[in-house]
Amino acid sequence: MAYADASYDEIKNQTVRILKQKTKLFESITEKVILVGRQYVRDNDVVITHSASTVVERILVEAKKELNRKFSVIILKQDFLRTKQMITCLTEASIEHIIVPEYSLILQLEKATKMFIGAVSITHDKQAVAVVGTANVVSFCHINHIPVYLFVKSLKFSHQPHTRQHIYLKEVDMLQDGCGYHLTTHSHDLIDLKLVDHLITENGEVEIGTL
Repeated sequence: MAYADASYDEIKNQTVRILKQKTKLFESITEKVILVGRQYVRDNDVVITHSASTVVERILVEAKKELNRKFSVIILKQDFLRTKQMITCLTEASIEHIIVPEYSLILQLEKATKMFIGAVSITHDKQAVAVVGTANVVSFCHINHIPVYLFVKSLKFSHQPHTRQHIYLKEVDMLQDGCGYHLTTHSHDLIDLKLVDHLITENGEVEIGTL
């Protein structure tokens, strides 16, 4: 039945049904990414994490619980709510971890074996939209030959370039220790996929050069 000929209740019921189907598909794909992703955690790994990506959290937890991998995690402290989420998740799973400021990562690099990140979307011009601060850490790892693993659902691949993504500019007047200044920030970071060593979806690893 066409929406133009349907009653209010019919339209509502059809909309709810479609949304439930899409939610189920999204959750199913998420589970597949986690199932694939946990294979990339190896014994004796020291994994750097930055954002509190649910997919990355679940990958680490399942690698410990389901595959009995023995590894540890370096949590880079950022926004406290995000950091707290990761700390809580790893603590509950009895995964060994330390928390360090982003600016102290250089002192941990000798231990690190890889970095795990998630993304909000992957753009048509090969940019990953991620949590603020991720780009600096990824660049740092790339320069120091720490492989970066990006885990993302294929549904997050966009047909639009990075200029069409919803990255918002925020400007705030600040006063700190008697000094006033104008602070400019953005809602997300952009990461060139050239800095990513492994792009993992629910279908396995994707060759970045083919995107």
